[in-house]
Amino acid sequence: MLVKSNSRASLYKRNHRFRLLWMGQAGSVVGDWLHTVALMQVVMDITASSLSVGVVLMCRSVSSIVLGPFLGPLVDQWSKQKILIYTNLMRAVAVLLFIGAYEWGQIVLIYVAALVVGLGSAFFQPAHRSLLTSIVTRNDLAEANAWLTMTNSVSMMLGAIVGGVVTMISPSYAFFINAGLYTASAYAFHQMVFMTDSRERDQAIFHYLSSLWEGWREVRQNRHIRAIIWIGICWGLAGGGYYVFLPLLGQQGSSWGLGLLYAVDGIGVLVGSLLVRWRLGKEERIQRISYGISYIGQALGFVLLTQTSSFYVAIWFLLLMRIFSGIIIPLDSTLLQTHTSKQTMGRVFALHMSTYGGMMQISYVLFGWAFNKWPIWLIGVGIGTVSCLSGIMWLIVVCRGKQRKS
Repeated sequence: MLVKSNSRASLYKRNHRFRLLWMGQAGSVVGDWLHTVALMQVVMDITASSLSVGVVLMCRSVSSIVLGPFLGPLVDQWSKQKILIYTNLMRAVAVLLFIGAYEWGQIVLIYVAALVVGLGSAFFQPAHRSLLTSIVTRNDLAEANAWLTMTNSVSMMLGAIVGGVVTMISPSYAFFINAGLYTASAYAFHQMVFMTDSRERDQAIFHYLSSLWEGWREVRQNRHIRAIIWIGICWGLAGGGYYVFLPLLGQQGSSWGLGLLYAVDGIGVLVGSLLVRWRLGKEERIQRISYGISYIGQALGFVLLTQTSSFYVAIWFLLLMRIFSGIIIPLDSTLLQTHTSKQTMGRVFALHMSTYGGMMQISYVLFGWAFNKWPIWLIGVGIGTVSCLSGIMWLIVVCRGKQRKS
């Protein structure tokens, strides 16, 4: 049963199950970043090889990219609450394996554990996004996604800081704390009581292939879903350039430059999410228009960011860009949840995340090569153009939808 939104109190205060979902997500994200910092240090200690770092990152992401679209039917078939619980417990065990790998100096064990962590995340993310629609009303979706985006931003910064401090003492302590956070998150998800979370579908005959095809048909026939997924593919293919560019820009700010840029990145996303929660998430019409305009604003911010030679001026352009990104992130989930049926939501989110993530991985390689070959300003214009066209494409879809209704 959904909690009605007839109170002026914040969603966090009036919806107990959303509070538990929020707490579970916060623990998971802090844990993700805490063990990421420690893991990078451990890999370098064992192998002193940047190639090994790349292999570990690939192991964590390959499940979502390769298997993601094919896991969607399972996410829709199984209890999403149980998926959140078991994947967090699975990741907790995998993180404890990092301790053994560190103590024994076994890089292969790290690769195996990273694969397990990645597989858990491939199930966790679409289940988490899909379950949200069973917890809050449609009118509260934008606020809920804004809360979760803000939490991701703050948890990323907190997890990275704490991970760095604890890793200085011992990476094993960081992994142990991470396992505890995953376990606590699983307990928070366990506390969410549902009458029929899976709607008794576990007892029905499950046809995997027909379920997979049903998800693809939903994407093909729904222009809003189709547009969001295509925008994700386009921005994923271009957006990796931003993450490659950031360390290059950080070199201008001496030893603390990159840390400052990541902090500004997190603050920008936080501010954008707050705007969604306070102003832009109230009506679906405003959400749709804000989503398209924010891609155009993000393009402007990135182009300006890559044109300036002043590190301190660039900080302000970075903040501008990431404020628009902070608007896009929660609205992306909200619009997908709004226009997708609950029966196929796990499949749609799995496809969206895997295609976006896959393009982002390709983008890292392409722009790593491109920044060595072409001027930064030219690449900035190219990436900005992709973001701008994504926003325009979305606004055309929205306007066309209105014309058809009239």
